[in-house]
Amino acid sequence: MKAHTLGVPAVPLSPLGSFFQEALTTLAHAEQMRKSASLDGLIFRGMSHRQLGQEAEAKPALLGDLAKVPGDRRYNGGLQAVADNRTSESCSAKPRTWLCQRRGGAPMRPLMTVVLLLLSAGCSIKRVAIDKLGTALASGGNTFTSDDDPELAEAAIPFGLKLYESLLAESPKHAGLLLAAAQGFTEYSYAFVDSRIDEARAESLERADALRERARKLYIRAYRYGMRGLEAHHPGFAAALDNDADRALQRVTRRDVPLLYWTAAARGLTISLSKTSPELIAELPLVETIVRRVAELDENFGAGAVPEFLITLEAAHSGVKPEEQQKLMRQHFERALELSQGKRAGTFVSFAENACVPAQNKAEFQSLLEKALAVDPDADLDNRLANLVAQRRARWLLKHVDDLFLEAAPKQQ
Repeated sequence: MKAHTLGVPAVPLSPLGSFFQEALTTLAHAEQMRKSASLDGLIFRGMSHRQLGQEAEAKPALLGDLAKVPGDRRYNGGLQAVADNRTSESCSAKPRTWLCQRRGGAPMRPLMTVVLLLLSAGCSIKRVAIDKLGTALASGGNTFTSDDDPELAEAAIPFGLKLYESLLAESPKHAGLLLAAAQGFTEYSYAFVDSRIDEARAESLERADALRERARKLYIRAYRYGMRGLEAHHPGFAAALDNDADRALQRVTRRDVPLLYWTAAARGLTISLSKTSPELIAELPLVETIVRRVAELDENFGAGAVPEFLITLEAAHSGVKPEEQQKLMRQHFERALELSQGKRAGTFVSFAENACVPAQNKAEFQSLLEKALAVDPDADLDNRLANLVAQRRARWLLKHVDDLFLEAAPKQQ
């Protein structure tokens, strides 16, 4: 996930609001927009010059480029008139602006026509801007996932999440943003809210309950974004999933794997915090069905994330012989280690909590957590933050090991 800090223009351009102006500034300088011969691209370019206070560059750049698109039928020949300098409106006696300036007493070629065209096409251009900015943000780099300061990331990530939501309010079916929101809310809740519940319980049950409720709400929000993303790719998917999950999942392809994974993760984590809700617990088999479909399409997604998820799902099964359950969890654990090459601290923590604690295998529990702490976060920058969060959990578990394992009473002599 990647958040961007956008500069605020000194002069408002239109009633579209400062947020849209900032988006235009960013988009206007993109290479494809500068090279575009379309009207939208040209207007973005002219507006960008204006935001930077470069009126002298804005007018010739815009008017010169408009001549390249005289045949744009959307504007009834208006562009040709501007390009050919046939517009004859004169400047008013009001204070001069960048739209209409005099040079040596002679009127400049007015740009009011272009502005009117911009306003008439505002909705279309706004959507183009938001979609392009959304795509750039959704496909952004690993600024947060590679961060070595969890506290800084915790404070900064909400800005990015709210930015996604602001863009989605304008472009509700943007698949990239929907994926980014589903993943972002799930990761944030897991790393900085859910993981603190056990820590808070020792101090205040009220605080722990508040964190649990907040984590649930964040997971539910993530799940809804994920389902919207799947609906954007496959209209009617949600209804089909409810009616016949296996058949519905045959429609998805490898490109849907990220959305499927994060949607299932959000739902599974919601269920884990809703043990008093029979309706949600009843959805656990559906979550497992989705994850197994992800494994079929791309088992290597997340470099071990899928079998690591399956460890948790196996642990949630009831009515299974403990020996069989342990065997299946260990298989997933070994597969996760193979795919991750041992670089995911969370894999060790997951097996320690889900397999070793129920089996009361204290020695392996401690050994696995020590291995989690031995993982070098800097060896895998894409997962550095996740590893640091997992290692924090490992330290807490080691500190409370005596609360998790029942020591056998000493034998009487």
